[in-house]
Amino acid sequence: MTSEEIISSGLLEAYLTNDLSDEQRSSVEAHLKDRSVRKEYLAIQQKLEAMAFAASLAPDQEVRYRVLMKLVTKGSSKGRMMYYLAASISLALLSMAAAFYFYSKYTITNDQLLAMESQNREMADNIRQVNTRMEGMRQDLSVLINPAYSRVVMNSTQSGLAQQAVIYFNPSEQKVYLNSSTLPELTEGQQYQLWALIDGQPVDAGTFDVVKDGFQQMRSFERADAFAVTIEPKGGSTSPTLEKMQVYGEVRS
Repeated sequence: MTSEEIISSGLLEAYLTNDLSDEQRSSVEAHLKDRSVRKEYLAIQQKLEAMAFAASLAPDQEVRYRVLMKLVTKGSSKGRMMYYLAASISLALLSMAAAFYFYSKYTITNDQLLAMESQNREMADNIRQVNTRMEGMRQDLSVLINPAYSRVVMNSTQSGLAQQAVIYFNPSEQKVYLNSSTLPELTEGQQYQLWALIDGQPVDAGTFDVVKDGFQQMRSFERADAFAVTIEPKGGSTSPTLEKMQVYGEVRS
């Protein structure tokens, strides 16, 4: 095991808290001769000692006096016992400090892991959105370059308004796509409605809201003579409100 592995594996912390096997302890002690390992060992030792002192409580002065008097008056064996007791308390505090150190280290690592998982989820959502958008663009492009689609430009019927909408109509496949990007947004409670004129009769082709990027697939027809868009109450109407017609275009044969 290299010096770098000794430092990064947590063996130094375990060595300080006496949680190593004989073989591991021997390996750590052998590497303590290395300057970088020794430096890391001393840094961890100082950190644990500081945490132990921060967690300790100062004894009452009267209690401290009584303990010292007993050490003096009851002989060396009692003194050794009190020394061992004090050493045990110090070891317990050191163990508590080590446990807190490891817990804090784990908590930081766990928080970092949660942050990475959140970033990964956000990245995955962005990728899905990009893939969805690219798929839509591929579909729109396939409509644009397909000679089976007739392009019907619907120009404004409102004086002074420069607005358009474009229909891509494929009678053989009975598909109708709408590009509504130049139409203005409507107020709440209103919606655009597309109409197909067949033998002079308006047929509902579906309601829609303005989409600034991409095509919308509308209801399909085997044939149509013209298309028009009106403004209707949200949800659409059974017949077009002619005074609110916005754009109109005829299908070229």
